[in-house]
Amino acid sequence: MESNFIVFIVLSGAVLIWLFIYVTGSKGNWELEAKYKECLQGTDKRAALSAARAYYQSLRRNGNLTLYDEMAIANDLSTMDVLTESIPNDNSKSERI
Repeated sequence: MESNFIVFIVLSGAVLIWLFIYVTGSKGNWELEAKYKECLQGTDKRAALSAARAYYQSLRRNGNLTLYDEMAIANDLSTMDVLTESIPNDNSKSERI
């Protein structure tokens, strides 16, 4: 009976340590993901690319991006609105493409 209690305490401690590491390690991911999504709403592809790479690197244990990460980033960036200078006309305003 006493040995069961000791095993229970040891396992509970291990679970608590794992939860602490998991929660504190993933907090940064939430912040990086929010920054990435915010950048995707804008028009600066360089900032979005930098935020995307930082976010995806935080998801990998070794910090290296995979080919699939790069493909996902390229897909996300392709959906962004980008301001481009139009050919000068009456308005001489930028247009969205």
